[in-house]
Amino acid sequence: MKTGWSSRTLLLAGLLMGTACRFEKRPDLAAREPVDSTAIRFTHGPRGPIEDSVRATIAAVTDAFRVGDVTRVVQLTTRDAVLIDQEDEIRWTRPDAAVRLPRPLRNGDDGLGWEIDESSFSLLSDASALVSLRFRAAASGQPAPWTALETWVLVRDAGAWRLRYLHRSRGLGRAEARP
Repeated sequence: MKTGWSSRTLLLAGLLMGTACRFEKRPDLAAREPVDSTAIRFTHGPRGPIEDSVRATIAAVTDAFRVGDVTRVVQLTTRDAVLIDQEDEIRWTRPDAAVRLPRPLRNGDDGLGWEIDESSFSLLSDASALVSLRFRAAASGQPAPWTALETWVLVRDAGAWRLRYLHRSRGLGRAEARP
């Protein structure tokens, strides 16, 4: 009799769990469906004052990197800022401000000159923006097979734009990609 009771209990538990499960349709990541672009506003054409002020902050941070001005970088970043240069293995945060700052790409210290190949600006909200910069390298004026990608996330804080996140990576360009 115990086995009958156990079987019924197990069957009842299975039925209850079966009715509680739902199968959700998950997005097919390989499908080329249109993306809802209402969440992110991309700018095309002439820049506006918001984009200009965001890009001015990026230029100021880059200049602070160039001269190694940690105090200025602290002023231009949020308290929780994380700055990463993947190739140089640098991860900078305010609590670790004494750690080496990321170096700017544009100064050519590594023997390469870097030129902006593509640039995009996206206003994520009234108080946050995303800027993506793709660079291509040139050595002695000749194209080199290297590219760099920088992703900047800035937020409006106390009326000014401040850097919250920077990620930079370098590697082979599209045409010279590794197999």
